[in-house]
Amino acid sequence: IHTICMVISTVPFFICIFLVSNPHLGTLVVILSVFSKIASNVGWFIMWVQCIEVFPTPLRGVGMNVSVMISTLVTMTGPYTVDLGSQDLRYPFLIFTMFGVLGIVVSSLVPETKGMPLAERLEDIDHMVDNFKFFKWRTWRTSEELEQQKHS
Repeated sequence: IHTICMVISTVPFFICIFLVSNPHLGTLVVILSVFSKIASNVGWFIMWVQCIEVFPTPLRGVGMNVSVMISTLVTMTGPYTVDLGSQDLRYPFLIFTMFGVLGIVVSSLVPETKGMPLAERLEDIDHMVDNFKFFKWRTWRTSEELEQQKHS
């Protein structure tokens, strides 16, 4: 779901690259930007829950701190990126689109944690990654499938 939110928040910025130069389409650019921000916020909340679930217990604190540090460093570049709009209005939208594409790629590599117990050891993470089904709409296993696996 986080990847879908990343796509939904990136596509409007990509569209804005072509619209922002036309002064008559300013309202549409604002609407697309707000829509992108809403999708980004939803994805942000999902990402933090997923972050907690992916890191094993012994590394959860360190993993969360590193994640917060990286997100803070990236967020600090926001005002400078927006200021690039004084040179060319397309630059901020181009940079946000590039970060969005990077986010889509990276978030698509994170294993789905729905229906999985919290990882307690590093071996649990290995198991989660080994069972990860890439490019599937339902990447988690149902309780019936888990029961069948236990009895096999």
